[in-house]
Amino acid sequence: MSAPTIGTNGLSLPGRSGATTPVATAPVATAAGLDAAWRIHGSLSEWVGRVDVKASFALSLETAALVAITSVAQTTPISGTYSQGRQTATVVDLWLSAVLVAAALVFAIAAVAPRIGSRGETDDWRHNVIYFGHLRHWSADELADALAERDLLPALSRQLVTLSRIAWAKHVRVRISLVLGGAGITLATLPAMMNSVA
Repeated sequence: MSAPTIGTNGLSLPGRSGATTPVATAPVATAAGLDAAWRIHGSLSEWVGRVDVKASFALSLETAALVAITSVAQTTPISGTYSQGRQTATVVDLWLSAVLVAAALVFAIAAVAPRIGSRGETDDWRHNVIYFGHLRHWSADELADALAERDLLPALSRQLVTLSRIAWAKHVRVRISLVLGGAGITLATLPAMMNSVA
C-alpha cells in the first residue's frame, strides 16, 4: 500500500501507487483561524489595558483639578476688590468648571470600572469557554471534556466581539472624559487670565 502524500494546496495528490489521496485541509484552516483569533484576542487585551491606563491618568488629573477648583470656588468671595458682577461671574465660572470636571470624572470611572458580565450570562455559559465569568460555572472535568471535544473558534469569536465592544466603549468614555475635563480646566483658568489682563 502506498503512503498518503500530504499537499499544501488542498488538492488530491497521487500516492506512491498512483492512486489519488484527498488532502484534509479543514483542520489546517481551523488551526490557522484559531491561531489568528488568539492573536487578535491578545491585541484586544493589550488595547483594553492601555485604555485603562489612560483612564486612570485622566481620573488622577481630574480628581486633582476638581479639588483645586472647588477649593478656589469656595474661598472666592462674591464681593471683593472687583465689581460685584465680576466676582459673581468668577464664582459661577468656577462652579461650572467644577461641574464639567466632575462629569469628566464620572466618565473616567465608568471606563475603568470592571465589567464582569450581564445578568443573562448564566444562560450561555455552556457555550463559552474563554471568559472567566463563564468558566466559573464549569467543573474541571466537564471543562476538560469540552476543551477536548469542541472547536474553540466559535466561542473565541464570540469573545472577540464582546471584547471589542468593551474596548470601544472604554475608548469612547475616556475620550469624553478628557474632552470634558479639558473644557472644565480651561474654563477654570479664564477668570485668572482675565484678571491678569485687567
